[in-house]
Amino acid sequence: RQIDWYATAKKSTLQTKLYQPVNQDMFTVYLDLSASNGIGLHHQFEELIEDTALVSRELIESGGKVELFVNRLDQKGHVNHLSIQEGAKQLKNILALLSSLSEQDHYMGSTRFSPYVTKIKNKQAQLIKIASPN
Repeated sequence: RQIDWYATAKKSTLQTKLYQPVNQDMFTVYLDLSASNGIGLHHQFEELIEDTALVSRELIESGGKVELFVNRLDQKGHVNHLSIQEGAKQLKNILALLSSLSEQDHYMGSTRFSPYVTKIKNKQAQLIKIASPN
């Protein structure tokens, strides 16, 4: 089973199959600050932000790579997204983004945010959703 017959025929020498290692330590953290009824911010948005910081710190300290999506819209109408990285620098970026969130910001509703994240996120990363229970 380990012999790659196609490559062997092509190179005229015995070739074994090469497998790309599966990296199980990639995570997409999804922070949705919308209220469960879809209007305005969740009444416990500060706790959701704290939970996101705690989860991100734990994942990074255990050697994981983390990307973060927040349903806040920037001035150009784009969702806040930190691409997948690892280490203390990524944790610093996450904490800086989380500390900049406020009630005066504009936020995308959950019904649009969830499909957006699913479409854009790293496909090999495990999704961790931090949001209000519906």
